[in-house]
Amino acid sequence: MLFFNRALSRAVLQRLAALALMISASATASAQNAYPPSCFEPGPLPTFSDSYVEGTILFEYSAALPDATAPRGISVPVQIRSWRVPCHTNGSALLIEITPQGGFPLAPLVDLVQNDILVPVRVASEANTLTQDDSGRQLIQSQDAAQGPGLRLVVESSPATDNAGIDFDDELTLVIQDVQFRRTLDYPAYSPAEYSVPAFQRISARHAGSWFNRARDGEGVIVEVSEGPEGRSLVVSWYTYLAGRQQWLIGSAPLPAGARELTVPLIRTSGADFGPAFDRNDVQRESWGSATLRFIDCQQLEFSYDGADGGGELQLQRLTSVSGLRC
Repeated sequence: MLFFNRALSRAVLQRLAALALMISASATASAQNAYPPSCFEPGPLPTFSDSYVEGTILFEYSAALPDATAPRGISVPVQIRSWRVPCHTNGSALLIEITPQGGFPLAPLVDLVQNDILVPVRVASEANTLTQDDSGRQLIQSQDAAQGPGLRLVVESSPATDNAGIDFDDELTLVIQDVQFRRTLDYPAYSPAEYSVPAFQRISARHAGSWFNRARDGEGVIVEVSEGPEGRSLVVSWYTYLAGRQQWLIGSAPLPAGARELTVPLIRTSGADFGPAFDRNDVQRESWGSATLRFIDCQQLEFSYDGADGGGELQLQRLTSVSGLRC
């Protein structure tokens, strides 16, 4: 635990009371209005990049912390960096990186101010978590020793407080404070033009579902992201036609982390019969060609193909998605 002196300010006491209420609540789902789920891939949060120039702050402070070998209340410098991450063409996210010197635990309070309203927020070491404590103080304190310097946290709205009206892409002030300090950082409204945003999203399971072109109703593509012992794969099934008959083209390819474009080899099958007459030995597999998938956003898929029957490009729209998996 942090060593707190008796000079706690009224603001900190009120904030601690709010945190106590948050801790008493059960673990809750990731907020719906903090950032698009597709902004982050599973795994560690992204590190700071020089391209994230807007809204970056770097400062140091000393917090009174206990130590078994040091006098109670020793001052330890801590470095905090905060920056905004662009989420492709749809919104942004705020990240905080906290680096305590010497491995001391640290638990500052994190708030947002918008429209002159101070709102406690949730911070998480993993994005899109289904269950994680709403208390930033508890989270940082318990995970610092395991993760070491450079603990990165994503700022989210807290379902345990009434802050549904917070717009994380609008102007806001980030407040980081403890008994010994208070620092603020003003963020202007998010503008994608100020960042180098790639043309296509990172491919993830959030793109799974069915896709079609309204002008070509009756034809479509089903996309699935599977995971096995050898890692993730992108599975594609293209339901189309040839010479008046149905033609199904299917294939899969390994899906590297961070890929924004992937070419999948396709095959077509023939030879077998229906129902009880089916015999797997009758199935003939023929290499057809390949398809390349690029997701412009969560609703648009650029699908180019090249194979035995020709090549071209289709602009597809999402028809369905996986239940419970927001993009």
